[in-house]
Amino acid sequence: WDKIEAVPGKIKRLFLADVNGFEEKLDKWLRSAIEGEFPTHVVPKAERPKPATNVTIKAFSGDIYLDGYSLYRAADDFGHSLHEFPALVARLPELETFTKDKAGHPLYNTPADKAAEHFSEQTTNIASCVKFAMEKKRKVVVRGTDIFDTVKTAHSCWGQAQKQDGIVIEVSQFKTMMFNEDKSEFTTGCGNVWFDVCTYLKSHKLKIPITTANLFLTVGGTLSVLCAEYTSSTQGAAVGQIKRMTVVTGDGEIVVCGPIEQGFAERDVDLYNAVRCGLGEYGILVSVTFDTQTFLPAVRYFDLAYLDLDQALQ
Repeated sequence: WDKIEAVPGKIKRLFLADVNGFEEKLDKWLRSAIEGEFPTHVVPKAERPKPATNVTIKAFSGDIYLDGYSLYRAADDFGHSLHEFPALVARLPELETFTKDKAGHPLYNTPADKAAEHFSEQTTNIASCVKFAMEKKRKVVVRGTDIFDTVKTAHSCWGQAQKQDGIVIEVSQFKTMMFNEDKSEFTTGCGNVWFDVCTYLKSHKLKIPITTANLFLTVGGTLSVLCAEYTSSTQGAAVGQIKRMTVVTGDGEIVVCGPIEQGFAERDVDLYNAVRCGLGEYGILVSVTFDTQTFLPAVRYFDLAYLDLDQALQ
């Protein structure tokens, strides 16, 4: 960390030699995934760069990466137009357990008591990273996509998940989910993709009224920009369905907030309204709770074309 502190703005040159070596490995991993040698396109643990041991974050149970490959991946996104190299990547720990159904889809099977512990641990991890960033006077940003995924990048198009010389909190492993049957409430961590959320709820014969058109985006990322789908013109967006959410503020405070209809204080309502669609500028959306609905066993889908916008919106 002292080495990084001494050369702000030069992270790219510091670690470029590392990156060149990993580029060859990246090609090999990707080819192996396509050819079926690996069951996934995520870099196997044994092949990953080793976490840093010379930097520690108090009360953080994840891994810290300073190597060239990790910083290189964190400096890219879906737009491939802007590349800001962070000082370090703080990756949350992998706590959840999944099995697979007959179709190969992941099935979440962490017990409810363990899930509650995981929510608390991952929230503390994120808050600890924010406090560390404050202490080091570094900017902080959240990334929802795994840096060890050889195919996917952050879905932002203009560097929203990047921060030059800053700290990237990689939350792709915050996949905790929990269903409260008594209240018919569903809570998920910000790193889950909507496909896994829908698969989990389907096992309970439930759904959330609105999700998003692309189910392979993260919950935290989509709710930070709106989270809309094909029916949103009449049904609204997912951000309007949130019952409450846990947020880590810019000073590392953990706050549970929600709409005024749920009895939250004015300060918490203001935070709730700011973080929804707030592009991560007003706090980090850590976890979110929705009311659920039952669904019919089958639906019939119609694709209708309208020549008149007003008629289509009726």
